Amino acid sequence: MTRDFLNLRNYGYKDLNHWMEKQTYLAVGLTLMAVAELGVEATPLEGFDPISVDKAFKIRETGHSTTLLARPRLPRPR
Repeated sequence: MTRDFLNLRNYGYKDLNHWMEKQTYLAVGLTLMAVAELGVEATPLEGFDPISVDKAFKIRETGHSTTLLARPRLPRPR
């Protein structure tokens, strides 16, 4: 299914990365909703240096790169 979508038009390298980032946001959105159902608060984070994160966790060695971070935490007792 994904390959069919990608073959609909001639994507450039930049277009493909943009599309993959948006797919990441969809998955993170569903993850945030799922953890909220479990009573865990989570916040998506942008504005970080993805190269330093990738180096710290050796992510680029796996052929991937960091797009977004999510910070989970248990809510404070009331």
